Amino acid sequence: MVQFPAFTEKKSTVLPAGANIVFHWEDDFSNDEKKKLITWLNTTSNAAFKLLGNYPFELHFHLYRASSANEPVPWANTIRAGKQGVDFYVNPDFALGDFLKDWTAPHEISHLAIPAVGSDNAWFSEGFASFLQGEILVGMSEFPQEEIDARYQAKRDMAEPFFDSKKPFAKIASRLKRDHDYAALYWGGAGFFAKLDEHLIKTKGIKFAEMLKSYQNCCRLSDQDLDDVVSSFDKISGDAFSTELLYKYRNEKAKDVF
Repeated sequence: MVQFPAFTEKKSTVLPAGANIVFHWEDDFSNDEKKKLITWLNTTSNAAFKLLGNYPFELHFHLYRASSANEPVPWANTIRAGKQGVDFYVNPDFALGDFLKDWTAPHEISHLAIPAVGSDNAWFSEGFASFLQGEILVGMSEFPQEEIDARYQAKRDMAEPFFDSKKPFAKIASRLKRDHDYAALYWGGAGFFAKLDEHLIKTKGIKFAEMLKSYQNCCRLSDQDLDDVVSSFDKISGDAFSTELLYKYRNEKAKDVF
């Protein structure tokens, strides 16, 4: 059993779910803007923790202004070196409701539920976050499950032609990343987790997200790479499905795997 380090005392927001959020205001924001952004990220984080389990570390959110943007969160990226967190570029002129419906925070916060698995495995990490972002938005009551399912199917339909190949799925994914066809990369990768979710529901009576609650406790701080992650998934589930599925994605024809 991994022994989690005690949280240090800092200027942070202690969420009801039990994890510490540290806000870093990298640009000037008014008090009202800060209140809105804190509400947005606390609400989203709580929904993520409720679904995926409490993360065993502090989360550091860095907020930057992007006042000319025509959307609430035009860009964000996860922080993986040392402290775990997210850089958010935001236009605070948008209403709280616009932020809560935006997919970016659920996506980026989902990323942090597993360790970084390397740029060569972007299809896995981006598929992971893309699959879970909708589940978090449903948990926030921002969208009904039926709408998220329909959106997911539409994205999968969009991605399918890119994987109509006899080459291995992972090789096609690497080409998509190189060619900046990110939508196909993300939603093609999401299929891995849809298959795993379906398997767990049928064989264990639990969803993939529920398994991740156990993952936070046993393995999040100790796993170092993709093979560690899928091995941990199998240890929790009690079978070899994740490892076998990863083998298929790495070695079998993309059109068959998809």
